Amino acid sequence: MGGDRYMRLVTQHSTGIHARTNTADPETAVQQLVFMVLDSGTPGTPGTEIQFHQLLQGVVAGLDVRFRRANNHSRSLISGVFRAYGEEFETQLGIR
Repeated sequence: MGGDRYMRLVTQHSTGIHARTNTADPETAVQQLVFMVLDSGTPGTPGTEIQFHQLLQGVVAGLDVRFRRANNHSRSLISGVFRAYGEEFETQLGIR
């Protein structure tokens, strides 16, 4: 089940109070990236190496956005976590 479908099912009875999420929150921010990964593929169909590389680059970009957002809100501990995750993905991609 992709992330979009999951979130539609989970929030379909929402009154809208919880519709906005804080992407500087570590759990919510990481959850959104996991959903992005789930939505990128098709069950039973392997992706190409290029698609996988692009997916990892998308995760790095998402982590960087969350790092900057947390850093701008003076949440240094959380921003450090996002930066460390981003650096690890960059290392795996051979960018660093």
